[in-house]
Amino acid sequence: MAHCIQGQSDSLLTEIGIRQAKLVAERVKSIGITHIISSDWRTQKTAEIIAQACHCNIILEPRLSELNMGILEGRAISSLSDEEERWRRNLVNGSPGARIPDSKSMGEITERMFTTLEKYRSLPAGSIPLLVSHGIRVRSTA
Repeated sequence: MAHCIQGQSDSLLTEIGIRQAKLVAERVKSIGITHIISSDWRTQKTAEIIAQACHCNIILEPRLSELNMGILEGRAISSLSDEEERWRRNLVNGSPGARIPDSKSMGEITERMFTTLEKYRSLPAGSIPLLVSHGIRVRSTA
């Protein structure tokens, strides 16, 4: 999927991704993570690597799934028209009203992320959760 708009197109975790997940696992295994909350797509393998090091379970949360990139899903970036590239850039850069046809707006992504995070505020006292999600979802909360 190199240089393609991946969105919800599933793919295996790369060797670089596996190394990065192992580095994260090494860094967080001593802080007492009690729950790993992960999307149910590509990030699940990352979550599994970290959960093994932390000896905790994974909660799969479909509301953390990667953004559907609408009519641009699966397209090569080099094939985009100027208008389509503007749609993509605005969304990736976090513009609140940004939207690709047949996808969610950045505002809708942000609302969904905050609603999902709020759900996990009710974990038992003393819980230390770790969220494993996709870049655009995490950026939507910044």
